[in-house]
Amino acid sequence: MSDPTIDSWYDAHEPGRPTPPGSTYTVLLDFITPRLASSFRELLSEAPGDLFITGQRLAPGYSRLNLLAYLQAFDERYVFIQRAQQKMAKHIGGRPKDWSDCWLLRYLPGSGIRDHVDPVPGRDKADHTRYRLNVLLSPPGSSGKLFIEDRYVPLSQHDAIIFSSGSLIHRVETVPELRCILSLGMLGPKEVQ
Repeated sequence: MSDPTIDSWYDAHEPGRPTPPGSTYTVLLDFITPRLASSFRELLSEAPGDLFITGQRLAPGYSRLNLLAYLQAFDERYVFIQRAQQKMAKHIGGRPKDWSDCWLLRYLPGSGIRDHVDPVPGRDKADHTRYRLNVLLSPPGSSGKLFIEDRYVPLSQHDAIIFSSGSLIHRVETVPELRCILSLGMLGPKEVQ
């Protein structure tokens, strides 16, 4: 079944052509429907708290839920993730099974993530890097600012961004309210065609 939200952004964006010109990322406007975004946000209260991962490497107030392990294959959210992975793979020249992950990220008020580069797993580090497709599920005004290579990236609710998280320094400034992100990761070539 085709998802018009995913299909329309891909048809409107040339793979590898960043937005705005000269940037190192691609912003995908209205990537997810409000109803589906709300369904993902509901997982923050539905999923048992002990399934959210926290740890020393993660910032205080930041946690994540492994959606590929939590959701069932027949769940519409799982189907959306699979379609988004396919589109992401096409965009970066990767394959959906290449070190794919999918997290629901939760930032509690007062938390943020300092400058970092995501680790690149596997043996192909010389030719590959980690990419992320992050979808902002939080209402406007509730989320901290995303910076990539010290450049502020404005996003509205339901927008998505694809960028090379394995090679670009990125951070999220302190959030004043709860921030919720759907985050897909994939290994892809260092140079996107």
